[in-house]
Amino acid sequence: MVPALEAPGQLAPGLSGCVRAVILTRMGSPKIDVQAMSAEERLDLLSRIWESFTRDPDSLPLTAAQAAELDRRMKLLDDGKMPTTPWDEIQARHRSEKPTDR
Repeated sequence: MVPALEAPGQLAPGLSGCVRAVILTRMGSPKIDVQAMSAEERLDLLSRIWESFTRDPDSLPLTAAQAAELDRRMKLLDDGKMPTTPWDEIQARHRSEKPTDR
């Protein structure tokens, strides 16, 4: 688990010595050497970054083409013209597959 930093340059409590040693500051922002982190620590960091986007989805910049494509897809969905699959059907299909099929 990668704890949040209180202030730029502060070493986060609870990090292993290896990870604590790679946190540096550059222009006031924390920098983490992900290569020195364990797989578990990298996954935790990735999860925290992804969750930060879900808290403020409008902060993700979209190109005009991406926005147009999302609008097109939403219109198809709203008009009932987008093929969909119920979640329980997806789960049932996934459960019936053999591990080698995936």
